[in-house]
Amino acid sequence: MAPDQANSGALALGIAFWVIPPMYGAALGQVKQWDRRREGVAKWPSSKVEAALRLTAVIVLVNADCLTGWNLRRLLLSLHRTQAPSLHTEADFSYLVLRKHPKSEEAWRYRSWLAEQVLQTPKDFAKEFKVCEDCSQRHPRNYYAWSHRQSIADLAMKTCGPSVVAAELEAVRAWALRNISDSSGFVYIQHLLQLLAPPESGLAGVTEMEAQLRFLHSLLMRFPEREGLWLHLRWLLLHLPAPQRATWITGTLCEVMTGTLSSCSEAGFEDPLRSAAVAAFAQSLCLFLLGKLLPCPGNPPCGTHVAGPPVLGCGQQSPILAALCELVGGPGPLGRPAHCGEDTHWKEALRWFQVVFKANQGHYLAQKWWKTG
Repeated sequence: MAPDQANSGALALGIAFWVIPPMYGAALGQVKQWDRRREGVAKWPSSKVEAALRLTAVIVLVNADCLTGWNLRRLLLSLHRTQAPSLHTEADFSYLVLRKHPKSEEAWRYRSWLAEQVLQTPKDFAKEFKVCEDCSQRHPRNYYAWSHRQSIADLAMKTCGPSVVAAELEAVRAWALRNISDSSGFVYIQHLLQLLAPPESGLAGVTEMEAQLRFLHSLLMRFPEREGLWLHLRWLLLHLPAPQRATWITGTLCEVMTGTLSSCSEAGFEDPLRSAAVAAFAQSLCLFLLGKLLPCPGNPPCGTHVAGPPVLGCGQQSPILAALCELVGGPGPLGRPAHCGEDTHWKEALRWFQVVFKANQGHYLAQKWWKTG
């Protein structure tokens, strides 16, 4: 019995390593000898069902990616509900497997199948979110855990409404503060915001997005060298409605980026690449916004931006372009182009931005952006 389990009454079973290969081989060999077609499994007696559940438990505990074991358990739970364990008991067993194999694709697929049948109340969804959080802690940047968590959030929105998703958003923000280097959490936050603040949500959606922007602002002031935070900021600005986006770019974004760069210099970063990375992240964000948000005045388009109708109205283009030019270039001997209005041709503007990067010896990420952008 483990020391931390003595009071709970739980038993810890230890198995010698040399026993595992022959035990796994014997269990898998026995299962493969049976007729596992649906018609055959439906006729199995209760004794065979119990034996199959024990053997498949051994198989998936040792090799969680063994599709044979999971498929047979799925058949047994579907066809023999009276002899098989309850779905909640099976969910607990699935969690036991995931604690040992947190990045097993087949184990997560089986978990998703169980979740569709088991999860009904807010308490059920909260427990499932905790399972996902624990597995993402055991294996950072766990794609399968976060993908499953997204599907559970979708199911919670349909089953219980936005209150469960809103509580999950607050929980993930707390998680992000403790795991600032794991960008998977911020991608998941973006998914939750799309559920809570769809384009047709109006003022309520704007409130959610701006609350996330304020939360991100506080993180950027403390961790300006984290690229994932800048990418998250890019996503948030692109998904704000046009009036609020214009306000953030011309006003608050300037304050955020200026404060971030000044706090970076005040912190006294000894690594020049680290401080250069912060500057490059900020500048590349401005360039990305320029390419995405403003229309090309040329006819035909010059090919330096994404085709499509302008996101901002004509009256908003000049102040936004001027603000972004100021952030990218800043004061210095190069100065800004003589005209930053909406009639400036995009090729000339982008050539000037490239000169600014070269003059400031931009980070390698900025150079990569220019090659692929």
